[in-house]
Formats: sequence, C-alpha cells, structure tokens
Amino acid sequence: MNGKLIAAEALIRWHHPERGLIYPNDFIPVAERMGAMDKIQEAMLTEACETLCQLKRLDLLKDNFRISVNICPSQLKSNTLPMNLIRTLEHYELSPGYFMLEITEGMLIEDLEQTVSILDELRQKGFKISIDDFGTGYSSLSYLNSLPVNEIKIDKSFISTLSDEPSTHGVIDTVIALSKHFHFEVIAEGIEQPTQLEVRRKKDVKGVQGYLFAKPMNQSDFINWVKAA
Repeated sequence: MNGKLIAAEALIRWHHPERGLIYPNDFIPVAERMGAMDKIQEAMLTEACETLCQLKRLDLLKDNFRISVNICPSQLKSNTLPMNLIRTLEHYELSPGYFMLEITEGMLIEDLEQTVSILDELRQKGFKISIDDFGTGYSSLSYLNSLPVNEIKIDKSFISTLSDEPSTHGVIDTVIALSKHFHFEVIAEGIEQPTQLEVRRKKDVKGVQGYLFAKPMNQSDFINWVKAA
C-alpha cells in the first residue's frame, strides 16, 4: 500500500422527505419486488459516469482508477444487464475498464451457471468483477476458481477483530492466501482505526477502504476531496 487513491464506491441512499435518510437494506428489497431496480441502477450508474467525466475534465482521472457499483440479485438474473450497462457508458464515452461491478457471496449460490455466464460476458466487455463482503456468505471454496472475478473484498467483520495477536489473523491470512492462489486482488473493508491500518500494512493486500480515510459524501464533495488528495 502506498497511500494513493485507486478507487471509490458508488453508494445509493434515499433522502425521504418525511422519514429522512433511508439505507439500501430497507428499500432495495421493495424496489426489486416492484421491478424498479433497472431504473435505480441506471440512476446510480449515471451519477458514477458524471463523476468520472468531471474528474476527466479536471485532469484528475487516472487510467487505473475504478468506481465500484453494486449489482443486486434481480439484475444478475437478467440477460439484459450487460447491454444496459454498456448503453449508459457509451452515452458518456467511458470505458467499462473504469468500473468494478460488485456482487455478494449469497448471489453466487442462487444460480451458479447463469451467474458465471453473465459475469463472464461482463468481463469480456471490459468490466472488472468483485466479490463484496467476502467471508459472510456460503460460497464454496471449490468453485471460486471457476468464477470470472478480479477482486475480493474482505468483510469488515473480520477487520474489526484484528489485533497484534496472531490468533486474530487466521481467517484473513487464509483468504489472502486463497486469493493469491486464484490470482484475485484483495481489498480490506471497514478500516476505521489507525491500529487496523497498521495491521493491514503487514498483509499482502492491494488496497484498503473505510471511514479512516473518508465517509460517504455527495458528488461535489468527492470531487473536492480528490482535488485535495
């Protein structure tokens, strides 16, 4: 780790006029049942594209920079997902290589064959693929090698228990070794304390993510934050 900014994650929030800030866990399941996820995904991807375009105009967009966008289960079951994503990117004249598409472990076990097929198509079009919250789901290690994945994000629940005691490092070391074997890059999520960052420096990970560096912010604040970085 060298302290450089290599990626950002697009997070969706609903600012309700009466209920205030509503988080995805509360409204995404409802949106999926209503069949509204395509519109929500398009809005989130549009915001991410506009952010990248602003960075590009300011000469702040590096070739290796990525924006991570979460994909929900209903979208991963749709054969139109790759086409919908490409259509939006073409409008902004952006390469798929700027995007890391995140899925969770739970999504892998629902229909492995279809999941692999869609992920493989997305990879062929130039998107990067990440497994988010790794370690919290039920994925079988035996089929990780068959997944067209670029990156694994170690869940913050494992990071929060890290200390200088070797006994707290077992799961992390196993995930890192496994990822290295399959040629996956590793990101450690949930870094909130300097002590956690120091422990992570001793591990073979590509990057870290968490409130220690920045909390979620709107587009304009993010642009200003990148300028100052």
